[in-house]
Amino acid sequence: MKVGSRVVCIDDMQKLAKAHWQTYRVEMLPVKGRPYTIRSIEDSPIGPCVRMEEIRNPEMQYQDGFGECRFHIKHFRELDEDFADRVLEKIIAECEGVLALKEIHNVQTGGW
Repeated sequence: MKVGSRVVCIDDMQKLAKAHWQTYRVEMLPVKGRPYTIRSIEDSPIGPCVRMEEIRNPEMQYQDGFGECRFHIKHFRELDEDFADRVLEKIIAECEGVLALKEIHNVQTGGW
């Protein structure tokens, strides 16, 4: 992953926040299943963390310093932008096969 990469959140950050963070925090959090664009990647005491273009939070005081909230990279996976195109191509090919069989059957029997 790098700055500009499209990723998808794979964890329920709302549940993680309730379990680990203080309740007065006001950060916007990534939502499981939604796509994001990496805005920055930084090292932190817990490992590599990211900020997203689609999420802008106010700077606040944290245990490791003052700044904008960031999210551990393990909560995201790279988005496969071509996946939908491959699935669609497969569906179209299967439909074309069914239509070709139907056409052959109509020619041979005079109807379906």
